[in-house]
Amino acid sequence: MHFADKRILRALLFTVIYLGIASLVMASTDPPLTNVLKGSQGSIYVNAEMETVDVKYFALSASQKQQTVTHLIINFIGVGIEEENEKYIPGAFSVTVVLEVTKFDKDSVSGTPENQTFLITYDTATGAKYNSLSHYSFTGAFKVKVKIISIDSGSITWPVSKVLKIQNTLIATRDYPFDCYTALSGLSVQLDVENDELFTTWEQGSNPGQNEYDLEWAWVDESATDNYKSGSNYLQNLIFENNSTRVSITGTSYKIPLLYDDTGRIFVRVRPVQLKSDGQRVEGKWTWIYDDANQPESHQQPVNYYYLNGHEFSLNWQASTSFAEEGKRKSVVQYFDGTLRSRQTVTKDNTSNTTVVAESFYDYQGRAVIQVLPSPTLNSIINYAHNFNKGVGSDLDGYPKMLYDRL
Repeated sequence: MHFADKRILRALLFTVIYLGIASLVMASTDPPLTNVLKGSQGSIYVNAEMETVDVKYFALSASQKQQTVTHLIINFIGVGIEEENEKYIPGAFSVTVVLEVTKFDKDSVSGTPENQTFLITYDTATGAKYNSLSHYSFTGAFKVKVKIISIDSGSITWPVSKVLKIQNTLIATRDYPFDCYTALSGLSVQLDVENDELFTTWEQGSNPGQNEYDLEWAWVDESATDNYKSGSNYLQNLIFENNSTRVSITGTSYKIPLLYDDTGRIFVRVRPVQLKSDGQRVEGKWTWIYDDANQPESHQQPVNYYYLNGHEFSLNWQASTSFAEEGKRKSVVQYFDGTLRSRQTVTKDNTSNTTVVAESFYDYQGRAVIQVLPSPTLNSIINYAHNFNKGVGSDLDGYPKMLYDRL
């Protein structure tokens, strides 16, 4: 797009919208709400209407609305060229679109409708500047209704409206009420056989203020389970106190990597979290027992644990996992021979969900002489890749020393 003489104004508008969206990350809000009329779909004509409504706010009860703090609502109406449209634009044009804009307050009471004029131009000349987007922005409307009053393209004979787009966007930044004492329900775990990971899910819940979740898991060796009990009951605080892993995510499911040694159990718990606009983090009640609203601190059989037989228990290995935002992670497992020389490194991240294998080969004196560059595999499970690199024309296992150490 070429912004012509409105470049500075639009840069300012972009900054305002960017800051509004950035604040959404810190506050408990809905995602931006947008409705669009597209010329390619025949939606742009005189008297056509559309409205954008702050759906989540109007769905609250009266008491919840009283507890809700609205910091900012950014409203944006734009008229421009539908650039993703496949219709051929035969030549330059100038079109004026008049829209009737009606704003509604938090009680859904409408203000006086106002007409706004949008000018869009297009020029096919080489290097020519044209105005492909005209906009009107304001704040504070909980609902915005737009109606097309007129479309004037002058002497142009082809239907200019077929290449236009009208957008109505609402971005709300607010803190909703958050109940710290209501636990989530539906927490369950099951083995994802294809990826050798523990698939954990839970229900979203009805707490309007939550905008992310803390998922936590801890592995306990089978020989030490009695240390985490009082009588026959497992104690939540002991299990998760010193050796747990936590991710903060916005979704309601996550796959836990099963890189633990020997036989043991993985215990899982989850809680809702609210990030407020002032940076405060409010945390809810942990759920670690399936469908128990009380979630007691001790329980004889918290369903949310999983028996694990251990990863590659017949091999020497070392694992490290690095985490980033939204639970993104990369696991690196090194496999060693009997002399504790590194033989193979297998890496997997949960974005591509594919393993990458690198390998080292040693001569007869135990020196590392060949380092094979990491290569992606067709496997999504972390394990030792037998015979991953083989000698050309060799029917022997792997890549034996006789093929490269002949002195």
